[in-house]
Amino acid sequence: MIDEVIDNDTYSKHSKNLDNEIKSKKDLLIRLEDDNDQINTYVKFGLSIIKNMGDFFKKGNVSIKQNLLSSIFKKKLEFDGKKYRTPILKEGINYIYQKINELKEIENKKGDNLKDVSLRVLGAGLEPARTLLLIGF
Repeated sequence: MIDEVIDNDTYSKHSKNLDNEIKSKKDLLIRLEDDNDQINTYVKFGLSIIKNMGDFFKKGNVSIKQNLLSSIFKKKLEFDGKKYRTPILKEGINYIYQKINELKEIENKKGDNLKDVSLRVLGAGLEPARTLLLIGF
């Protein structure tokens, strides 16, 4: 075959193995793409809940509030009569909380404060303030 380095049977055997491996990887890729679509659906749904969590909590009944709290905390929220004892956050919420803190450290640069900037406009300088059509300017 290839410069008489390998025989035809060896080439066929390895070629078949590579074809099978390629097919297997393509099948895996298709399954991962399907999983990715499902994950994207869950992420979009989760983000909409997180964005509107305050409204859900204010307007929701006791059952909705319990479900929201159980999605945030690993254990139930405990009240000893005076204080709430907050248990450990679930891993996903803890990750989001850490990322929010990291983002808060990166402040957006803001323009000058209007209180500190003079709002006066400079008067006319050497250039004419109006065109002088009569004299050709």
